[in-house]
Amino acid sequence: MATPSDFHLLRTFRSLFEGTQYKHRDSSLGDLVASQLYEDLVALGKSEKLTRRVQAHERVVNLANKPSVG
Repeated sequence: MATPSDFHLLRTFRSLFEGTQYKHRDSSLGDLVASQLYEDLVALGKSEKLTRRVQAHERVVNLANKPSVG
């Protein structure tokens, strides 16, 4: 069974607050946390379709947070 420390999203979220002052005006922090969701979804392996598409580079996380073209 997975524990909270097994998830990238939860570790990243915690690191925003633990032992540091939270920078509430930095909008990129939310994007950073959100991008970890997909890492965790693939690692959980609950969706063969998602895992296959990520491995085939058909699905990627848009780290630039800009609309895709095409």
